Amino acid sequence: MSKKILIIIGFFILVGLVGFMLYNTFFKPEPGSAPTCAPECDFGEICTSNSDCLSGYCDGNTETCQPEPSGFLPSIGDRRDNLIYTNRGWLPEDEVKPQDLVSKSEYETEIYVPPTPSRLAQGGLTQVNSVSDQTARESSLNKSGDLRYYNPDNQQFYKIDKNGQAKSLSDMKFYNVENVTWSPKQDQAIIEYPDGSQIYYDFDKNQQVTLPQNWYDFSFSDAGGQIGFLTESDNSDKRWLGVANPDGSGAKPLEPLGNNQDKVIVDLSPNNQMVAFSRTGDAAGRWRQEVLLIGYEGENFRSLMVEGRGFEPLWNNSGTQVLYSAYNNTNNYNPNLYIVGAQGDEIGRNHTNLNLNTWAHKCTFSGDNHVVYCAVPKNLPEGAGLFPEMADDIADDFYKIDLTTGMKSIIANPAESVNVENIMLSVDGKYLYFQDNFSGKIKSIQLR
Repeated sequence: MSKKILIIIGFFILVGLVGFMLYNTFFKPEPGSAPTCAPECDFGEICTSNSDCLSGYCDGNTETCQPEPSGFLPSIGDRRDNLIYTNRGWLPEDEVKPQDLVSKSEYETEIYVPPTPSRLAQGGLTQVNSVSDQTARESSLNKSGDLRYYNPDNQQFYKIDKNGQAKSLSDMKFYNVENVTWSPKQDQAIIEYPDGSQIYYDFDKNQQVTLPQNWYDFSFSDAGGQIGFLTESDNSDKRWLGVANPDGSGAKPLEPLGNNQDKVIVDLSPNNQMVAFSRTGDAAGRWRQEVLLIGYEGENFRSLMVEGRGFEPLWNNSGTQVLYSAYNNTNNYNPNLYIVGAQGDEIGRNHTNLNLNTWAHKCTFSGDNHVVYCAVPKNLPEGAGLFPEMADDIADDFYKIDLTTGMKSIIANPAESVNVENIMLSVDGKYLYFQDNFSGKIKSIQLR
């Protein structure tokens, strides 16, 4: 019995050897003769992806172009929002495999439903609302919850109250307004023009006062009863940081500027202690700078040690902390957010890197100062801190930073592209208003 088994095994081995010799002699392709047709392969020719084949698909097992099975869709499928329908649902093209395709009858019964933006900002695609159809510039939110802005199309100022009703602040035309500094409380503003002229205008009383042309860089106090400013002069001895009443009366010089006027940022603190920041402190390495806090009476406050260049500050609502942005060599020269104590013995303490790449002017505090909301560019190119205009065409997402826990999270991916110039939280904390540079209008997202 064992002899017969050996004979049978030997027979099959012999048949295999003969078959191999026949293939090697007559059918095996010569070295280098395999078709190298990509990216225009016919059926049976070697391919690496579906795009190599003139028609059909690239079979991953044989690595050759094969015709589509009868009754199936072409490999490119139906494109909707750059997706292709498969038996695994709607997929990006580069994730589709031939075995994923479905029959035409099955395909035609499938209804594509695009994602629906959420009405509330909950971390995903979020609805964007138009606050006004008018073109808006120089927007501001006062303490009563009213939005004020300038419409360059008809050269008038408007106010939108918390009920969404819009009305003009004055029948007067203000031509070619270049810059506006609003009072936080009253409907008053300092309006600047390209020719260097500037006025203080009280919209409640319809009164205007011309201000000196060599005053600039204005800032209102929290109650609106005082302004800070810098003075320009060809004589460096006559360059000053000063304060005055909003109509220019009662002017008082505080600190001489000399040749350091470009290093001073006028920004009156909400607690009425600080008038300005001065980047004239001692050097502390290439990427750290000492920033001095200037008060009303020449006080000797502690200084802030800023982690980078391009310092841009934002006071919290009580003047106890400063949120600031700065860039350095460790963050690709992009703006990064930090927060630090800025009142009394807490000046310079609890200095925290928030690890969010945006500018301070794209942020706002919640009423209780526990949360910061920021518009953050989706993809900042390296060096945007040096050249902020690089972000002019980049859309923003919205983030929330909990200053109590240090946790940050994205709260909204806007359903339409927006580029935020000015961001404001409604008095009741329900809406984030912002001036959108792409549309030139004031828009909002709803938080709750």
